[in-house]
Amino acid sequence: MRGWAQVGSFSSRALIEERARACGAVLVFEGAADGGALKTARKGCGAFQVSVAGRASHAGPEPEAGINALVEAAHQVLDIAALSRPELGTTVTPTVASAALGVPTPDGLGAVGGGARADHEYVVIDAMAERTAGGRAGEGHSPGSGASGPGLCGQRVGVNSLPLRPPRTETRLMADMEEFREAVTAWAAGDPGAPARDLAGQLTVRTAVLLEGPSDAAAVNALAESRGRDLAAEGVCVLPMGGAMSVARFAGLLGPSGLGIRLTGLCDERERGFYARGWERAGAGAEQEFFVCAADLEEELIRALGVPRVEELIEAEGDVRALRIFLRQPAQQGRSPQQQLRRFLGTKKGRKIHYGRVLVEALDAGRVPAPLDDLLAHL
Repeated sequence: MRGWAQVGSFSSRALIEERARACGAVLVFEGAADGGALKTARKGCGAFQVSVAGRASHAGPEPEAGINALVEAAHQVLDIAALSRPELGTTVTPTVASAALGVPTPDGLGAVGGGARADHEYVVIDAMAERTAGGRAGEGHSPGSGASGPGLCGQRVGVNSLPLRPPRTETRLMADMEEFREAVTAWAAGDPGAPARDLAGQLTVRTAVLLEGPSDAAAVNALAESRGRDLAAEGVCVLPMGGAMSVARFAGLLGPSGLGIRLTGLCDERERGFYARGWERAGAGAEQEFFVCAADLEEELIRALGVPRVEELIEAEGDVRALRIFLRQPAQQGRSPQQQLRRFLGTKKGRKIHYGRVLVEALDAGRVPAPLDDLLAHL
């Protein structure tokens, strides 16, 4: 199955995600590494949009009164390209650029319109043919034309960060930890426990993070990766249980009364009782604490990022049309924007898992929700 590597698989994304969920492993046919070796990792990446606003002036009689946004953008491109550090594996590549286009008019006549050299400037397109008939092309008059240069007072440069993707490497330890997770899940469902016991000893699993579902696991793993931590290498198993009501079963198998693995976890406020009773039955001490979200983790992340930022991320991920359709539903009227977004994330299979990672990767270091931040610090 082939996606659009550079621009995003907008039309085939849903099919790719559907097929991927049914696969145990996926090969990505990226160009081979040196020597023909199979690629098992990728660099982290980020995308930024830089916008430059100039000041309008007439390019003929008074170019010095304006600020040419395109010239300033050219300087910005050179400065941005210079940020590359190939020796560290960091590359910066300016790509698509565009600028406003002025309309040439005959010298001395100008266009029919008003607001020249102002933000509300306009021209009457239908009058252009008459004004240019028989005339000769002269100086252009376009917003932003005129003199400029880096650091010249007046231009405005803005940078908008798109979702970042930290580096990801599939290690043998990660694969083995996944096998341990599957063995524990099967054990909790009634299968023999020997495979889980054997793997726990081989991997030296020291901590089990019991989570309600895979979206919570996606968020925990994303935060760990963003901080340069390899939880599998640290002997930490992040284990989604398929619901908080299973916590007593998993805690009993893994905790002091079972494999003797240290327990911790993350749950919603309404599930606190299940975790407390599960911890008690497993004989987990007070030092083996779990952490509680106010409503749920999605609500915590939406509150930390803010509604406008979450909407930007949804648009960047190609789901804005689905969101708009969802918001028109009668059931969503009267709900707060935070409640609407939280419900939207759960409207399609796999969406909560996907955005569990996306929302965490978009967080500033100081904006990580306390329960999630405290959990990672506890590991």
